[in-house]
Amino acid sequence: MIKEGMIIEGRFWPEPVEVKKVEEFPACAGRGERIHIIGATIYSNIHVDQLIPKEEIACLCRQEKLKTREFVLDFSAPGSEAFLS
Repeated sequence: MIKEGMIIEGRFWPEPVEVKKVEEFPACAGRGERIHIIGATIYSNIHVDQLIPKEEIACLCRQEKLKTREFVLDFSAPGSEAFLS
């Protein structure tokens, strides 16, 4: 599923989005569960604040139309291997 710090791509946005915050809302008032995504597009830095039905996201994940990438920094290399100019 979608987690904070991930980069996601899908039909909801014109370019990849970096997820800053994710909230899940339970079903209420005849509506199903929903996911609130807050983030920004990675190229143009446009703010994203959307409430999307959880079923729709799950369906897109099954069809592989919602791509996710985790942005992981690895600082395990020795400092002497870093190129500084």
